[in-house]
Amino acid sequence: MSINFTALDFETANSSRASACAIGLVKIRNGVEISRISEIFKPPEGFDEFDLWNVMIHGITSGQVRGKKRFGELWPRFLEFIGDDIVVAHNASFDFSVLRHALSESGENWPELNYLCSMVMAKPVYSLTSYSLPIVARAANIQFDSEAHHDAAYDAEISARIILRIAESKNSTDLEDLCQT
Repeated sequence: MSINFTALDFETANSSRASACAIGLVKIRNGVEISRISEIFKPPEGFDEFDLWNVMIHGITSGQVRGKKRFGELWPRFLEFIGDDIVVAHNASFDFSVLRHALSESGENWPELNYLCSMVMAKPVYSLTSYSLPIVARAANIQFDSEAHHDAAYDAEISARIILRIAESKNSTDLEDLCQT
């Protein structure tokens, strides 16, 4: 399987899409994870208040990002990790909205990225009442650890594994073939 991409997931500090406070990036080469980034950071200035609701979801607090760099300072390293890859995310409309807003508030330019959504890709494959990450993972026979859910790198990994499982079920050898099927 010559499927190559980078999976991405964000966590936010509050209800603002600009409040990115964690990223998970998982690089897949030939259908196998070869590396990952898991990092927490300060959200862009002015969007760095941590709401209790978000903290309850992902467990990241303002104290944990104190002394860390802001998203904009780290973005060049994240972009270098992604390189020319297609980016995969579960509910990509959320993650790419977070990326767009966090970049804008950080004064960073929007890169040219191609992406796929594992949630959208799952809809023609699995008949489910919900297409949330845990439900799609279970439908794809991927063991899902509810305790690890909302760890950005873990969620990116599960999104990657969903795409790989769908590709396997469709006998796809690369992402272009998968999209066509």
